[in-house]
Amino acid sequence: MLNKKQASKVSPLVANKEAWDSLEEYLQEQIRMTLRALVAAQSELEVFRLQGKITSLEQIKGLKADYDAAIKANM
Repeated sequence: MLNKKQASKVSPLVANKEAWDSLEEYLQEQIRMTLRALVAAQSELEVFRLQGKITSLEQIKGLKADYDAAIKANM
């Protein structure tokens, strides 16, 4: 979960519905492409790298939920 300072830094992005929706759509497409690459991965190293990429993309995608929880916790 984000702390108050982190939440204030991401506020302009997650509070702008149009910007957030566009970013979320982009992230979802990147996750789909990475999953396709993961299925075709040839080496263990490539699998680990792609798994890490998916984890990072999912973390970014969960940023709004983390922001909302941080704001709610600081009320």
